[in-house]
Amino acid sequence: MKVGAGLAMMNPGLRPDEEVYRTALRLADLVEPLGYDSIWTVEHHFTGHSPIPNALQLLTYVAGRTHRIELGTAVVVLPWHNPLRVAEEIAVLDLLSEGRATIGFGRGASVVEYAGFCIPRQEGLARLSEGIDFVIRALTTERFAFDGQFYSCPELALRPRPVHDPARRLLGAAHSTQSARLVGAKGLRLLISPERDRSIAEDIIRGYRSSSLEHGHQPAPPTIHLYVSVALTAAEAQVRARTYMTPMVESLARHYRGTPLPVVTPNDVPQEGDEEQEPQASPKGELSRATEAFMAKHLVGTPDECARRIREFKCMFGADHFIGEFSYGAMPYEEAEQNIRLFAREVLPKISTE
Repeated sequence: MKVGAGLAMMNPGLRPDEEVYRTALRLADLVEPLGYDSIWTVEHHFTGHSPIPNALQLLTYVAGRTHRIELGTAVVVLPWHNPLRVAEEIAVLDLLSEGRATIGFGRGASVVEYAGFCIPRQEGLARLSEGIDFVIRALTTERFAFDGQFYSCPELALRPRPVHDPARRLLGAAHSTQSARLVGAKGLRLLISPERDRSIAEDIIRGYRSSSLEHGHQPAPPTIHLYVSVALTAAEAQVRARTYMTPMVESLARHYRGTPLPVVTPNDVPQEGDEEQEPQASPKGELSRATEAFMAKHLVGTPDECARRIREFKCMFGADHFIGEFSYGAMPYEEAEQNIRLFAREVLPKISTE
């Protein structure tokens, strides 16, 4: 089991973005020395919910500060980009990182972001599908042309040429069976956040595997992404999680639903990249219940409890890579450092060799 750390840079508005970036990069500098296998960035626009407009740009910077760890995007939202530019940025990252990049693609869900880019949300899946085809062709063909519904280009060559075959290191995020089947059809690996009901996650993985085989691809073990609050006692882990997952849940509601109030119920917490849900208003008093539901579906507990949960995900879903988010909801740097250090010291040895 490989284990990675996320670099989300969430800022609900309590600090200047410059400070958020500076402290997040301090945390990023710990990831490799602490023994993690990978570091991952997200992509978001227009709000303080992880304001990282270009994950590949940020990872290129991180590549120069690291030596061995894998660098991953979770994810590049292709419907908001020119895929030719994305392919060029992947090629540059491949060269500068000496082949350490794994690129995740996603469809995106935020009404705020789709509106900001003036792209209809209902085009998201089709744009993602076509964008993946475009990027793969650009990375694997010396000279290529493309003529699709959304994207086209005359015959040209991608320069610089990637040298480590990044097209073999692509994955796709899925929060629905529909998206999972697309990921499988394209021959990508699967990235999931199995924090909802087990049956939903099982359906997603089943859809991915069956679609992979139907299209002549061998399904790969999924990568799992979850938020983490680990402490020496369960009570401490609960307090930290409740303190910082509460603004996290509210941030998700604001960012994905475009509403000024907590608009979720415990069974309808908006998730990163959840493309199937529509905005549903709920009273502000639901925030506490929604936070408790969110906590229950992520990793909150002692090192032994966290290790047990990860083993369960490995057994249930055949996962071979776990990504933990250790800083979220305006968590102070000191708390985030305690979180990521304790996990490295007490949990990594229990799961990384299994």
